[in-house]
Amino acid sequence: MPRTLAKSLAIVLRVRRMGETSKLVTLYTEDFGKVKVVAKGARKPKSKFGAALELMTEIQVVFYLRDDRELQTLSDCDVTRTHPNLLNGLQRLSFGSAVCELVDHLTIEGEGG
Repeated sequence: MPRTLAKSLAIVLRVRRMGETSKLVTLYTEDFGKVKVVAKGARKPKSKFGAALELMTEIQVVFYLRDDRELQTLSDCDVTRTHPNLLNGLQRLSFGSAVCELVDHLTIEGEGG
């Protein structure tokens, strides 16, 4: 099945380590709903993704979308907006993290948007 290049605004819901240099990122996108992407090389010191893949960051993403796969491949991302006030206090950080976790658990992958 062919892969298509998809572009959308997204919020980072979850970030996990994957292998030596990659990250597994769960995003909630404006156009595609919840999407899991692999950011290859994101853990390298000179990664092109930089700090864009941090929790609660709003980003513009470009990824390869294949309907027959659960994991998509992240091609590029740019930060559109950060929320530094959420990181100032422990209570704000915990509320923001709880909202991200709720959205992650209550949405179905590939639906919505």
